[in-house]
Amino acid sequence: MTVQVGLAVNYITQRLFLSGLVLMPAIACLLVPDALRLQVFDALGVTGTLLLWSLLTALVVHAATRMPARVERPAYQNEAPVLLRRGVLGSPDLALPGPKTMRETLGVVLSQADMPPPQDGPESADRALGLALGRLIEAWNAPTLHAQSDARLAELFLFYQLLTRRADEAGALAQLFARPDVVLEIRDQIATIRKRRAAFDKQNNAFAANQTAWEEQGEADRPAALLTALRGLVHPDIDLWHKVVTEHDPHDAAQREAALWCVRQPDCDRATVACFLAYAAADGLLAAAARRGDRAWLSGVQSVVDGWNAGRYTRRELGLSPSDSLSAMAPVFSNALDQVAEATGSTRWATPRGAFAEYTGRKPRPRDHWCLRTGRLLRAPRRTDYFDQGVASAA
Repeated sequence: MTVQVGLAVNYITQRLFLSGLVLMPAIACLLVPDALRLQVFDALGVTGTLLLWSLLTALVVHAATRMPARVERPAYQNEAPVLLRRGVLGSPDLALPGPKTMRETLGVVLSQADMPPPQDGPESADRALGLALGRLIEAWNAPTLHAQSDARLAELFLFYQLLTRRADEAGALAQLFARPDVVLEIRDQIATIRKRRAAFDKQNNAFAANQTAWEEQGEADRPAALLTALRGLVHPDIDLWHKVVTEHDPHDAAQREAALWCVRQPDCDRATVACFLAYAAADGLLAAAARRGDRAWLSGVQSVVDGWNAGRYTRRELGLSPSDSLSAMAPVFSNALDQVAEATGSTRWATPRGAFAEYTGRKPRPRDHWCLRTGRLLRAPRRTDYFDQGVASAA
């Protein structure tokens, strides 16, 4: 709106100036003394005076048409885009570090843009962040970070903070910007890139850990404890943990112990933990453990229930098929807790709140190269078992 008003004022001013040029012959006549005007009129007569007037007017109009027709752009139209609302930088409530600290911080971020694109998967959030800040500097027509004024530096730093802070803090920062919707959309794009790369890195680390386990396993055909093998993986593999929980033989003490170990890991997916609790109740494992006095295993299961209610399990990546396959297990598990309390003479455990709900997410990826009975890998892991098809072929 300000630019449109400025253009209108500039146009009107120019048109008034040109109109003034056309009226200059009449204005000049008004300035000439009466005696001189009469002498000219007597000498030239009516016809001559009109011809002189027409000649002067034609000369003025010709001169006006020779003037540049282009309306000069106001100075503010040549300025670089402004991110913040007017008056934000002068606010006493705006707490920013000194220019030296801001330049050092932003310099590190911008250096990521000079890195080559990742060759083993999706774009990294650090590089995307550096590219976003670099594009803004280019729009400001300043070649380097050190060429920015302190005001521009503050704008850039606030933009960086908005892209990297928590959602609630970013929402508050967005109100400082002239277009909150635009900067928040950029932030969402960076967050999507970050999540996609993090998911890839987790799967890539799991693949590397399985590959190492296969290479170090050796050729000797000897059984190994499943729990020992799981602990030997240097990176978590939630898909392998899901396989252990959902496919282990509950009557095999080693496999039962390995399944309990999997669900006691904080990084275990909520769907996997819910399956463990549901199966333990449905197969009568809880009541059987109480009758035989297996307090160590029961104590482990109780710690899982307590951890669930305490919010320990936050990963929500895996889905079940069908998604509501555990929805009818709440009364079954409650009944199992009654049996445990009666058999052990102890206080009844708390119910895992919201455990037996609907689980939507990606399908657990296959880990068929593992033998749960022997705790050994049957073959080398395949990349297609760890990544989506497009990522696996590009990695």
